[in-house]
Amino acid sequence: MVYLTVLFMRRIYFPKNKISNIIFSFAGIFIIAASFILFEKEAKAADENPPVILPRSIWDNTKELNDMLSWLPDRKNTAPPDYAKVERIVIHDTGCSLSSPACNSDAVEQIAVIQSIYRSHTIFRGWGDIGYNYIIDRKGNIYEGRFGGNGVRGAHTYYDRKCMNFNVGTAGIVLLGNYSKQDMPEAMYKSLAKLTAWIGANNNIKPDDLKRTTPVWFNPKKDNGKCDMANGSFGTAFSGPAVAGHGDVEAGNPDPGVVDLNRVRTEAAASYSAFKKTAYRVAGVNSYWLIENGERMDFASEENLRSAGYADYSIKNISASQLEFYPLHSTFRYPDGTLIKAKDGATVYMVEEGKKRPLNISAKEFESLGFKWDQIVILIPKDMSVYPDGNPVKFAGPEGELITGADSKIFRIESGRKRWVTSLMLFESLAYEWDKIKSVSKDEISGYLEGAWMIYPDNNFIKGSDGKVYKIAGGERHLVTSLALFDKLKLKWSKIKTIADSEVDAIKEGAPLVYPDGLLVKSADDPKTYLIKDAKKHLISSDYLFKKLGYSGKNVLKINNEEIAALPEAEPVKYPDGSLLKPIGGSEVYAIEKGKRRWIQTSAEFNKKKYSWKNVIAVAPGELAYYSLMGKAPASSAVIIPAIPAPTSAIVPVPVATPSPAPVAIVTPVPRPTATPVVSAPNTANPPVIAKEIMRVAIYSPASGEKVDISADGAYYAKNYSGKNELVSSIKKSRNEITSVNYFTDGYWRFEPENNAIMKIVTYSDIPAWDKTLNDNIFEGTIEIKYSSVSNKLWVINELSLEDYVDGIGEALNSDYPEYLKAFSLAARTYAKFYINKGGKYAGEPFFLKNSRNGNGNDQIYRGYGFIKRAANILSANRATSGEIIIFNGKPIVAAYSSDSGGVTKDACAVLTQNYCTADYSYLRGGVKDPDATRHNASIVAISHGAGISAVGARQMAKEGSKYQEIISRYYPGTKIEKIY
Repeated sequence: MVYLTVLFMRRIYFPKNKISNIIFSFAGIFIIAASFILFEKEAKAADENPPVILPRSIWDNTKELNDMLSWLPDRKNTAPPDYAKVERIVIHDTGCSLSSPACNSDAVEQIAVIQSIYRSHTIFRGWGDIGYNYIIDRKGNIYEGRFGGNGVRGAHTYYDRKCMNFNVGTAGIVLLGNYSKQDMPEAMYKSLAKLTAWIGANNNIKPDDLKRTTPVWFNPKKDNGKCDMANGSFGTAFSGPAVAGHGDVEAGNPDPGVVDLNRVRTEAAASYSAFKKTAYRVAGVNSYWLIENGERMDFASEENLRSAGYADYSIKNISASQLEFYPLHSTFRYPDGTLIKAKDGATVYMVEEGKKRPLNISAKEFESLGFKWDQIVILIPKDMSVYPDGNPVKFAGPEGELITGADSKIFRIESGRKRWVTSLMLFESLAYEWDKIKSVSKDEISGYLEGAWMIYPDNNFIKGSDGKVYKIAGGERHLVTSLALFDKLKLKWSKIKTIADSEVDAIKEGAPLVYPDGLLVKSADDPKTYLIKDAKKHLISSDYLFKKLGYSGKNVLKINNEEIAALPEAEPVKYPDGSLLKPIGGSEVYAIEKGKRRWIQTSAEFNKKKYSWKNVIAVAPGELAYYSLMGKAPASSAVIIPAIPAPTSAIVPVPVATPSPAPVAIVTPVPRPTATPVVSAPNTANPPVIAKEIMRVAIYSPASGEKVDISADGAYYAKNYSGKNELVSSIKKSRNEITSVNYFTDGYWRFEPENNAIMKIVTYSDIPAWDKTLNDNIFEGTIEIKYSSVSNKLWVINELSLEDYVDGIGEALNSDYPEYLKAFSLAARTYAKFYINKGGKYAGEPFFLKNSRNGNGNDQIYRGYGFIKRAANILSANRATSGEIIIFNGKPIVAAYSSDSGGVTKDACAVLTQNYCTADYSYLRGGVKDPDATRHNASIVAISHGAGISAVGARQMAKEGSKYQEIISRYYPGTKIEKIY
């Protein structure tokens, strides 16, 4: 979601989770800039000094820019990995327009250029950060680019045609300017050579190596030819220059123009050896550091450094921020499944659960298991030693054998791997025989690689605990979308096997089953009738055409909205050749020939063809657009015949055959009752208790050493717990009594109100810009203060019901149209419910979402109880939709929301992250147009990602009388609204 904040930039903020927590004045920037100039002069006197790399804080220097950063790398992410060993350096220029006076201009403020690129990459392209790892300006100044340091995955080189992601395992350097025709300044050459030498030395990349072969992250292609971003691996290799231009790794790309990369490689190679034998110090710190193989190693003293075998190394000063680009030794691990081998070693290993398993197999077996020789990563011995030895990998055999071990699990051997037979029911469905099972030792069975679980044979029907029924076909499970479809396919309840959810999930999900060709269908909420042909829906555009084709209303099957939406739409059913059509209100007549329309230009031509006026059919102008025009087009004033009475072509409802029992969204087979069930009257004296959804939102994170003061407008309990969740103390506090909590890192505090008292975080400040007398620091529910070892921060958390949380979200205007407010209520509630179900947006953190205020992320702006008191209309909308959320495929959606899409919503896969490229997020594919009367604001469009609901479009719909359900249906196609409590 994108939020707009008006900033008065008097101070520069650096969130603790991004850079160091520093606040300094603009005067301080000039001091830093001046000291940088002095340092550069010193560097020229000694070439072996490391390059000076200015930290992000030089250009990411406002709270607005800080808040744009939404992609934070995680070393645990592996598909594709957020971190990988740097194997190559890729050079780019920015490709600005040479016709612009600002392009290649030394008069332009270079930091402003970097900030512009950052905004473009972060907001417009949806990458969450700037794509380049390093930036060099026209004066030769070098800047840190993408947040995360050495090895972080950038967003600078993806070879779309071959689905090769060169962002993984490369360092991307961008040169500010366009060098397609003119060369870059000398200062840029010197900085580029020094930077590539330094990156190369720190990652064992020789700059003059022109035939370096490295693994490349590869995404397989889908059936439609597009890259499957949801799946990938180091599935191929690339051989080329270690210091490469964009065009070296992506054929045909001219980037970076005429820049002399051979010169850069030669000059970098001259400095490479010196950097390889350099250790570093930070002013005021006693430690000494080496940077090798992409990591830094710490030595307590120079004596320790020298005695460890580095006696002849020179020692150079370096900034702490530049040193921290590199993680401490051994923090990087290759993901499970990676093949590794020591340089000059003979044994190939597979990484699994932090260990290296030797492959005790032949070359032929290696290939039979699906491994590829060019996928093997070559490591230095030090890196190999990071992984303890695991159980050797063996090739399982013979083919088709059934084996079992001490845990009684049964496996079938296929293609050298063991495949688990997950249940007795599956064993019997596969027609296996008990006396064919062979018992093997624990060591033997653990040595075999695990293949995919065995699944039920084709034409079996299965379901899990959620009641969804699937047909097995082609090794995939295909959803039976409704009871109507179940009956239409003449399936039998008795054939359905109820299996464990884990077994269901293990089977790849294919496309849902569709109704058979030749069937006529419609939904209950729409009069349109469709013919199913080639597994697609074809609109029958009028009641007249319906009857002319000989169809009967009793043969139309009513199916649910989701099934209609899931059917791909193809061209409408057309009138047969020889039909005569005219637009309603028009006079030109067309003859249908070979599926196209030909204008009959004169009455004489009409009569010559022996056409009959009574056969002319009046159709809606939109229907004529279904037929491409043959020959000459009529003039706008063409009139050849008088208006002809003809059957209306308006789409009207036709009688439909309603299946019995009525269709449901998901098949949940139950035994058919043999007697009428007895239904008890509801107990009005003791109504059922509805479980409330609980929300945990992080209000803010106090700085180290900062205390937190808590009070309430009524009595409350202050409870202190140990790190083992044991209650240490519980003290009842009176109204307005303050409890002070000093900064801590173990255990936690909970402040629980009595009789619905409103809690107050006295030391927290959230003052609306429009009224400086207000402070949104009061909250319903419980306040918890807890330290997180994941983020290494202390968090102040508000725990309350989901509905109370939604009431306190301050992103809509109280003056907005009621139906718009209801739509926003559903989007906000659903977004929160999605992350509640997921266990939180931030893995391992003690909360689900952050309050997006004062630089605290970009989840949802939550202002608490103070906002509720002044937003009666929003509260009313929330109450009207209480418990309602937006559902897709039975799950809450990610209710993406932007201020202004610019007129047409964007594909979340393109503007947010590749996580949204799968079918699970097809409701965010974009292409939804705002109403024609919608007014757009270019400045807001510029910082809006544009996916999901477009706020200005939704407001216009509400203004024009649309209900909130229509707004949701328009902007999240294929979803439905469900009341969960």
